[in-house]
Amino acid sequence: MTKILILMTCFFHFEFIEQTIKSIVNSKGDFTVDVYFLENPSKYSPQIAAIAKQYNVKHFICNGNIACQVNVVFIKNCSIESLSQYDFIALTESDVVLDPYAIDEAIKILKKYNKFDLCSVDLHLNLNKYKSIKGKTIKWVSKGIVCTDYVKGSTGFQFILFRKHVLYELINNILTKKLCARIARGVKNFYGLSDTNLKQFCDRRGKSWVKTKYNKLDHIGWETALDKKSNLTQEYVNIKNANLKGKIRININYNNYKLTEQIQL
Repeated sequence: MTKILILMTCFFHFEFIEQTIKSIVNSKGDFTVDVYFLENPSKYSPQIAAIAKQYNVKHFICNGNIACQVNVVFIKNCSIESLSQYDFIALTESDVVLDPYAIDEAIKILKKYNKFDLCSVDLHLNLNKYKSIKGKTIKWVSKGIVCTDYVKGSTGFQFILFRKHVLYELINNILTKKLCARIARGVKNFYGLSDTNLKQFCDRRGKSWVKTKYNKLDHIGWETALDKKSNLTQEYVNIKNANLKGKIRININYNNYKLTEQIQL
């Protein structure tokens, strides 16, 4: 049976995190999955630790908030041999709800087509609740080219399934500064993990970035743009905006950061 590891970037919104882990636990298909929380610390770290314990998730916490760059820190310090039990590794954000067969579809695409190195779970774009923000929040999403049983096109890092050696090659390219592209609301010469640098990585390898055709995910984090009256939403938006101003959209020294495993008591 196929076994995958999901590295989930976690921060702040513990209720979204629980919805995400529930959708993964309820996924259907011929595979097993382990989930690791890679957390950027916040005032809600105790609640996130409680979720990790409830769902038997391995929980690592960073010594600073570096957004999805925690994935680089984890892979940098974790040999590919230590993860030999896994057939694939997925990177995901913690504010998504996956369709029940979404992971299964991504696995089947990579198993069927050796020419692809990674497969994203595509996004639901036409949900009624997002109509009021469609022109602002999701206009960047690629519709892609629809093929027989997959779609050629890119996404953000909402959920991307990698062949294991490809993910390690990507991280090595990042650490050796072989990839460089503008990051949204950030520096022009960004050397970190980003969708733009991943697209550059795929293009240089002559490999298509593909995504699922039938099963998708709901990016529930967009709901923060809808709930203007929530104090929790406003607090998160303030923190996110502060971080965007020079903290997580710039080049960092990965040697300054580490992930510490949180022991469940």
